[in-house]
Amino acid sequence: MKTSPTLLLKEQQYHMSVFGHRFLTNKPVAYQGSSAVKPYNSLFYWSHGFARETSQFELHPHEGFEILSYVIEGSNDHYDTTTDQWTPLGPGDFQIIQAGSGVSHAERLNKGTRAFQIWFDPNFQTALKKAPAYADYLAANWPEQSHDGILIKDIVGGSSPAAMDTPGLKIQRWRAEELATFDFEVEAGYTYHFYVVHGEAVWKEEAEWNCPLNSSLRLESGAKGTWFFQPGTELFLIATLQEPGYRRIWEGR
Repeated sequence: MKTSPTLLLKEQQYHMSVFGHRFLTNKPVAYQGSSAVKPYNSLFYWSHGFARETSQFELHPHEGFEILSYVIEGSNDHYDTTTDQWTPLGPGDFQIIQAGSGVSHAERLNKGTRAFQIWFDPNFQTALKKAPAYADYLAANWPEQSHDGILIKDIVGGSSPAAMDTPGLKIQRWRAEELATFDFEVEAGYTYHFYVVHGEAVWKEEAEWNCPLNSSLRLESGAKGTWFFQPGTELFLIATLQEPGYRRIWEGR
């Protein structure tokens, strides 16, 4: 049975502000809010944050799941108890934490920074038995490949050397330097979830879905259509297996 795309405009996502409104977030995936933003597959949290002023999340613990922190623009600094040091990250840089048996970290987002923090369940019960691990990856080391005028960068999966335990996980960043169209089909057994980082795009099947800045579009297995890009449009893509083969943490232990 074919499933229609799920478009979430920024205002339809879950919103939160902290530090006296100095740090603002909109979340296309979250425990809170409407059913449209609830966890699915192995993805159970996706936050887009903007630091109106420099904001610091003090040392706090995690265990069992994987965390991807990706800097869209600006800069942030991360500290964790596996390295015992602060590490700076700039635009396009990212960090992967595999929390395993337990790790604590802190993060400082500098004024003007936009960044994602995304949580995945690699099989929580199995991951708890592993030692925690941490790695930083720099944008300069990530080549882009051109597909029909779209520059695609593999962040996790494909040609990327970045490793995560979440099965079948694929993460990419797409960029159009000029007006472009891209025929696309979602891989069988997957959900593809796009977030508009810059500009705007249109997804067309039988109908059209206009995707402005900070909207997200979720496509299920077998969806087939065409993307239409304005110059400068950038999309962030997370592809997850619909059936990873284990009970997910968000389903209850």
